[in-house]
Amino acid sequence: MAGFLLIAAVAAMPAFAVQCGDIIQTDLTLTSNLNCAGTALRVFGPNITIDLNGHNITGDGTGDGILIPVTGVTLKGKGRISNFETGVHLATAGNIVIYDLTIENNLTGVNVARGGGVRIFDNTIRGGANGQIGVAMEAVTHTALYRNTISGFSQIGVVIPTGDPPDESIPVISENVIRENQTGISIRGLDSDSIIRGNFIVDNKLNGIEIASIFEAGCTIQENQVLRNGGNGILLQGGSLTGCLIENNLVEKNNLDGISIVEDVQPANQGILVEGNRLSQNGTDLTWDGVSNSCWFQNVFVTSSPQVLPPNCS
Repeated sequence: MAGFLLIAAVAAMPAFAVQCGDIIQTDLTLTSNLNCAGTALRVFGPNITIDLNGHNITGDGTGDGILIPVTGVTLKGKGRISNFETGVHLATAGNIVIYDLTIENNLTGVNVARGGGVRIFDNTIRGGANGQIGVAMEAVTHTALYRNTISGFSQIGVVIPTGDPPDESIPVISENVIRENQTGISIRGLDSDSIIRGNFIVDNKLNGIEIASIFEAGCTIQENQVLRNGGNGILLQGGSLTGCLIENNLVEKNNLDGISIVEDVQPANQGILVEGNRLSQNGTDLTWDGVSNSCWFQNVFVTSSPQVLPPNCS
């Protein structure tokens, strides 16, 4: 009987209440909102789940909403992370899953730095009053960003920035809605063999997709809808872009060029294939500098500059 009473007393003890600045090493389900100065939660326990459980984590504009420097963490909603320097910061983290969150009004929504095996999906990532960058992926391997809505950032919706090695390895940006940012997607990371597929990229103030200053690397840009952007729809410019494929995209009503391939200094871009795209009502549908080694095949368009495009690929 005494044993039974002891068990009942232990079961009735209140759950641990998480506080701002806590180090999390076991599974956590939030039971209330958090309002924090600086970094809210530091996740140091591998192979655990953090469930916001419908609650909000709100900052004072500094620190990280959630910092994850370990492997095997699932971070899920529903719930909101807002008003931090970085909403979710993955630092050398691997095998991370992030989904069903609203991440808004952070200087950077999600920053993945030197991570691998990261999946970020089904989130709403909004700039709000303070947002500059939606999602930054720096020196990542096998990272997938898909089915998110990324909007309202004053600089870039999704960026792979210029940085030091190790190389980027097959980051996938797929099936996202990327709208009303300054630039939609910007890829500048060294050796970034990125895949940009099936996104809806619309109403950004400057370029929809821009690829620039990458070296000895290619890109795959397929089956995107790139519409009504204030600059170019798809721009490849500078660097040594090798083997880029631009295929089966719908590119319409962009203010400058629909698809543009230009060199900054000298002919270095090799083996670029522009195939099966549909373009209309852009400033100029297809633009080629006449220098880069590219070929154009079975595109449907109205205007091009120069009027004679390079030979079809053999």
